[in-house]
Amino acid sequence: MNVLALRPRPDTGRPMPAVDGHIARVDVIEDMAAAEPHWRALEAGHTLSTPYQRYDFLNFWQRHVGAATGVTPFIVVGFNAAGSPLFLWPFGRRMLAGRRVVEFLGGKHANFNMGLWRRDVLAGIQADDLRAVLARLSGRADLLRLINQPLTWAGTTNPFALLPHQRSANYGFSGALIPDFDALLRAHTNSATRKKMRKKERALASYGTVSFTQPRDTADIRRLLDVFFKQKSARMRMLGVSDAFAPPSVRRFIEAAATERVAGGEPLIEIYALSLGDIVVAIYGGIVGGGRFSAKFK
Repeated sequence: MNVLALRPRPDTGRPMPAVDGHIARVDVIEDMAAAEPHWRALEAGHTLSTPYQRYDFLNFWQRHVGAATGVTPFIVVGFNAAGSPLFLWPFGRRMLAGRRVVEFLGGKHANFNMGLWRRDVLAGIQADDLRAVLARLSGRADLLRLINQPLTWAGTTNPFALLPHQRSANYGFSGALIPDFDALLRAHTNSATRKKMRKKERALASYGTVSFTQPRDTADIRRLLDVFFKQKSARMRMLGVSDAFAPPSVRRFIEAAATERVAGGEPLIEIYALSLGDIVVAIYGGIVGGGRFSAKFK
């Protein structure tokens, strides 16, 4: 789902009204560290959000990619009368063709974009509430470009779906994970597909020992990422398209997210490798959080 707003209504300069009886104040925070306490408070509560909007993930992105490409934080936070955060929109702002454009942080490296919403206020959010908050941004932005949003997440409608929107060009697919992999495979493939997969596995095994691993050691993760970047670069050259992982800033971001321990004690990105003997055949990376594994790159 994509939401675009050209030239929001003028900001009157008056204090933000209590939009729906719950939202008493809305702030725009232009520093990641200053927004962190509110972000962490929402993450620790019963909140609707995706793993791609975790503070640590977007902080890594902003530090290594956003700042290098002219993006500055533009974090919109709504509070109740007691000063507790009700929602947080992880936006960034950049100049594009002489216009101030506000978008979700994460760029091409966030497959899904969404705000963080306290679940107990979702039922009371109306389209007029969102318009009232967006109107407060008009003095600081010329264009709101809020793309690649899911219509629903974890069985709940994305509040931005209340605004006029259009379908995204790309679809996202999801499914329930279960401990029994064979049962999971049978549930999502037919017998012909499974037969082809077994045939490919036997063909690969005829060349040597096939192994599937998840590295835990930082040095092993960096070694596999180096292989991935080289394989991806070669693949993109063969296809004649640009490599989104080519900039050094992007590589530093991916490495940080895959190696540095964050609040939960584990890296944000998990790396998996398929090897034939000592040769790495394929690498898969995904971001984890909220009981989900979201595919990120391969």
